[in-house]
Amino acid sequence: MNLTKSRLISLSPSLSRRLFKRRSEAQRQNRKLTALSHTRRSSTDTGGAQNYGKKDNTGKASSSDQNSYAAWAKETRECEEKYKVDREFGLSDAEVEKRLEIHGLNELEKHEGPSVFRLILDQFNDTLVRILLVAAVISFVLAWYDGEEGGEMEITAFVEPLVIFLILILNAIVGVWQESNAEKALEALKEIQSEHAAVIRNGRKVTGLPAKELVPGDIVELRVGDKVPADMRVLNLISSTLRMEQGSLTGESEAVSKTTKPVAEETDIQGKKCIVFAGTTVVNGNCICLVTETGMNTELGKSAFPDP
Repeated sequence: MNLTKSRLISLSPSLSRRLFKRRSEAQRQNRKLTALSHTRRSSTDTGGAQNYGKKDNTGKASSSDQNSYAAWAKETRECEEKYKVDREFGLSDAEVEKRLEIHGLNELEKHEGPSVFRLILDQFNDTLVRILLVAAVISFVLAWYDGEEGGEMEITAFVEPLVIFLILILNAIVGVWQESNAEKALEALKEIQSEHAAVIRNGRKVTGLPAKELVPGDIVELRVGDKVPADMRVLNLISSTLRMEQGSLTGESEAVSKTTKPVAEETDIQGKKCIVFAGTTVVNGNCICLVTETGMNTELGKSAFPDP
């Protein structure tokens, strides 16, 4: 009996070290996968007008319908034809209503994160954690049995199982804290969304339109200091240059120049020089743009809640 207990005790520190090593490796792997996900999405993302009008069982356009038109690889006039809009007139109110029914509002979906109880349970899904838990229980039972057999119940006999339990509790606390921070980071992405936009509809300019009412095909004017309300194709530069700060999305440390010229279809997100992305900011110049993606179909939406 004492031999079995000593083996469990000698095993538990090793399991503890392996547990924390595995958690560190998993965290590093998650960071790598997050970085890769941006690259993969940028190589497969496309615009949102082909198969326009098809709906899924929720009544809204499915992502596969909207991810088939590479607006960044097309000339501006071709984009206008695809989205059935004229830059001078914009969309009519009737057309806006139709597209709102198909695409929904231009906003990120509310993400209901798991409860604290669910997060705690998830920390014990790891095999090493379960082994440590079983080892702690067995060690506790053996300590109790030895105390009963010897007629004495010393606290020192329970040190080892208590240490293992403490390790498991600390592991769960750290895990829950990390998961909670990740949820808060996702919610913080909503704060960088624009609230208003200057839109051309029915042949006239509408200023202060709630950004959530934008639909694919809307014609939007951007000026210095504006926050981009949706992913958009640049149609016309009113100023000589247009520079965007998009580091929050792509990680670039400096503002990047935008043009109206199309690029290759397989270009990554940093190379899409004729596309301005939701959540980024105009630091120089002003332009006229065509909305291509809204809500969860924008690069911002995909980075916040990537597909499994």
